Amino acid sequence: MSYRQPEIKLLQLKYEKTVILTILIINHIFN
Repeated sequence: MSYRQPEIKLLQLKYEKTVILTILIINHIFN
C-alpha cells in the first residue's frame, strides 16, 4: 500500500494546481 503513496500525492498536487488555475481564471473573467 505504501508504494502507491507517491502516486496519490502527485495526483493531489495536480488536482490542487488545476483548482488554483481555475479559480484564477474565474477571478480574471469576473474582475
